[in-house]
Amino acid sequence: MGRGGPRLDKRIDAQQKRNRALQLSIEGFTFEEIAVMVGYGSAKSARSIVYDAMRKRADETRMLADEMREKELLHLLDLRNEAYQMLHKFHVHVTPSGKIVKWDNPATGENEFVEDEAAKTAAMNVLLRIQERISKLYKLEAPTEVDARVTVNYTFGGVDMNQL
Repeated sequence: MGRGGPRLDKRIDAQQKRNRALQLSIEGFTFEEIAVMVGYGSAKSARSIVYDAMRKRADETRMLADEMREKELLHLLDLRNEAYQMLHKFHVHVTPSGKIVKWDNPATGENEFVEDEAAKTAAMNVLLRIQERISKLYKLEAPTEVDARVTVNYTFGGVDMNQL
C-alpha cells in the first residue's frame, strides 16, 4: 500500500487505467478491445473513459497554453518598457568614423550635441514589432474581409442551346 492509503492507491490505479485506455485508443484499438485489455466492463465504459480523458487532456493543454501566453506577455511587456526607455533617452549622433557631432544652437548660443534620430526610429520600430506580437498573442487583429464574386459559365458539348 502507498503512503496515501488505499483510497489514493485506487485513484492512481484508475488514472493509470485511463491513461492506458487513451493510449490504446490513440494506437487505434477499438473500444471493445480497450475494455478487455484495460479491464472495463463494456465498450461503452471504455468509450466514456477515453472521451473523458481526451477532454481532460484538452483542458490541460489549454491551461498550459494560457500560462505560456501569460509568460510571453510579461516578457514582451518587459521588452516594451526597455524600448520605451531607449526611445526617451538622448542618443548622441556619431559619424561612421566615430566622431561625435555637435552644432552651435543659435537659440542658446551653446555648442550642443546632435541627437541621433536613427536610434529613436529604431526604438519605435521595436515598439511596433512588440505591439504587433502582443496583438497576435491575444488575437486582437480584426479579421480581413474579402469581397469575392464568382461567375460560372457552363458549356455543354454536343448541345445546341438555340434548340432548347
